[in-house]
Amino acid sequence: MDCQDYITGPAERKKGQHLQREERGVIQHLKCQGYTNRAIAREIGCLPSTVANELRRGIPPRKSNKGRKPGYSARHGEAVYKANRKHSRKHHRICRCAHFLRWVVKQFKEHKWSLDSCVGYARLHGLFPADEMVCTRTLYNEVLAGNLTCL
Repeated sequence: MDCQDYITGPAERKKGQHLQREERGVIQHLKCQGYTNRAIAREIGCLPSTVANELRRGIPPRKSNKGRKPGYSARHGEAVYKANRKHSRKHHRICRCAHFLRWVVKQFKEHKWSLDSCVGYARLHGLFPADEMVCTRTLYNEVLAGNLTCL
């Protein structure tokens, strides 16, 4: 049976792509075998600085000066990576505007105002400080995303 359509070689990495769990495992295995950072980088198709950063991320901190220095752990590297990614995103501005959102929902339900009318009225009459309000587009985006289910 001919298998000409199957890819048997390693997939090429795109520039700027994050390391996958399998690549972290390869780094751990090759580092235990004594490969240098440059050799590991050639094997997985990334920059040596990426390997150095991953090794720094995946080595747990020492608890004392006694005993052997801890080595790289792909599991620890993955856990630190996920924790860093969780904190890297910008928080929604809408989280700081709870009072304004309650007012908008009240106007929307009781007086049948549109979201645009609510924002315009609040701005015109200065009901809320500018940093505690969001624009009409943000409100509509949050409704479409399902984050404002009360409307």
